[in-house]
Amino acid sequence: MLYKLMDRIFNKRSMQYQLILTYVLLNLIPLIIVGSLSYREAANLITSEVMGSNDLLLQSVNRNVDSYLKEIYYQSEIFSAFILRSPHTDLSNPEIRVNMDTYVSNLLDKSDEYISVRVFSDDGRMISLSTTNDYKHMYDSQEELEWQKKMKNNDGNDLIFDIHPLEYNGIYSFTASRAIFDKKSGKRVGYISYDKSLSSFFSYFRVIEFRSGGIMQIIWNNDTYLYHSNHALIGKKIEGNTRSHLETIRADSYVSKFNGKEMIVSYNTLMERGLTVVGSIPLSELTTELQGLREITWVVCGLSLLLVFILSYYFSIYMTRPIQRLNNLMSKVERGDFGIGNEKIGNTTMEIHQLNHRFHSMVNTINQLIKTQYETELRKKDAELKALLMQINPHFLYNTLEVINGIADNEGIEQISEITLSLSKMLRYNIDMSKDQVTLAEEMENCRNYVLILKSRFGNQLGVQWEIDEQTNECMMVKMVMQPLIENSIRHGVEKKLGKGLIHISTKKLGERVEIRISDNGVGFSVKKLNDFEQYKQMATHSYFDVVSSSNLGLKNVYTRLRIVFGEQLIFDIDSEHNKGTTIIINFPYIKVAK
Repeated sequence: MLYKLMDRIFNKRSMQYQLILTYVLLNLIPLIIVGSLSYREAANLITSEVMGSNDLLLQSVNRNVDSYLKEIYYQSEIFSAFILRSPHTDLSNPEIRVNMDTYVSNLLDKSDEYISVRVFSDDGRMISLSTTNDYKHMYDSQEELEWQKKMKNNDGNDLIFDIHPLEYNGIYSFTASRAIFDKKSGKRVGYISYDKSLSSFFSYFRVIEFRSGGIMQIIWNNDTYLYHSNHALIGKKIEGNTRSHLETIRADSYVSKFNGKEMIVSYNTLMERGLTVVGSIPLSELTTELQGLREITWVVCGLSLLLVFILSYYFSIYMTRPIQRLNNLMSKVERGDFGIGNEKIGNTTMEIHQLNHRFHSMVNTINQLIKTQYETELRKKDAELKALLMQINPHFLYNTLEVINGIADNEGIEQISEITLSLSKMLRYNIDMSKDQVTLAEEMENCRNYVLILKSRFGNQLGVQWEIDEQTNECMMVKMVMQPLIENSIRHGVEKKLGKGLIHISTKKLGERVEIRISDNGVGFSVKKLNDFEQYKQMATHSYFDVVSSSNLGLKNVYTRLRIVFGEQLIFDIDSEHNKGTTIIINFPYIKVAK
């Protein structure tokens, strides 16, 4: 993956572009990494400090809430002691009503936190109601009726409390209630309800709500929102993973996601009251404190990038300008202008200087080769001209051979006639320079003429067997390669053998390839000759060298001419055993000659 990315960025780009991009990336990437790590470390440090600060703040809020509830409990104690001074226990008794009104009046005059104070008889009838404002209160709402039911069922000495709308305009109130007992009999004679403004309650933790995005929650018994900054959630069941945290540990701070936003959540539990105070602030609000560090990081990265770009630009010019000049010189040579002399490309690195020196040496060598080739072409043209002049002689020879053939035929000397005709055909085939490739059938026909002439010399001492696959007749073959191989089998194999010599010539089509085999029962190749030929094949795989003209019909010449045409697809093997014979195997692609 990295290799593909690098190839996409750098492939076929200018060296100047590659140098600039490389230097920019090498400097910019470490800057970004260091800046990011520094920014993250600072953010983690601030987050940790805020969590610690929130823990201390919530401990203070817990103490304040506890004091707030204790103050109401204390007022209920005063109320009980004040109104039960009378020997009567009926709260509707006029004497008790006077004491009750006096207490409530003093209480409402001293504090503006109270909205109303209500006193109920034991059977749930409201005996006294005192208010401090002109709001029309909702004492018959569903929430209020459920609260009155809860007060009526409170037989203990504990203070119970709730938050619910108490006014028609939807304003929430903090309401607390406690039962009133006769001290002598211990019997409950009624209960009192204190309705306080909600602002008096959340004034203890408004420092959290006043933070941008801050949320305050007070959860009762790990189950219900007694208070929530979103008042619509008051009295609702808690959701999410908050419950699992509250049930695990008494106080903690953690980072969690709410509504797609990461929040720092801190909570502290007031065990004796069954309350848990939870404060949340968005993590994004803390990162604003790192805005300065972020801006400094970006400024440093920007200035560094600019400086690196300028330095890399001038450095790339120093590196690439000599190469561009050298490229211009190469373009001149490509267009055929070799008169560049020893043009300088300016100050540069040692490697580019050496490249420039070798380039000029190459151009000088090419100039010399062009001069040599030009002289060679002149000689070649001269030789061709001479060859044209000499073509008069072959026509004289053809005519002479035809006269001899005619005389022999008239005299009934068939052998001389056949030999003369075969020689005439061979002469025409060899001298015809109009094409270098022929069909395999034509090449084999020339070999048959050659063998017929040889058999007149060796008589019965030479036997030749032909096994020709007709599917190979139209296959393309290099001209004048088979006859030298047959000649080689006779001169270096059969001719040196005592007794009758045998040559077997076969062609066969193998799929999309053709295989030719020339076998003899002669004396075979010497080890030295075989090694010499194999060494020649190895050297010829790297370059075409020692390529002799077509008139030099040697084994190496045949291999070289075949390899020039068929290249790496040519298979040319010699299987020879001393005093037993030799087999030459030629395998090459089947290419049909177009007619």
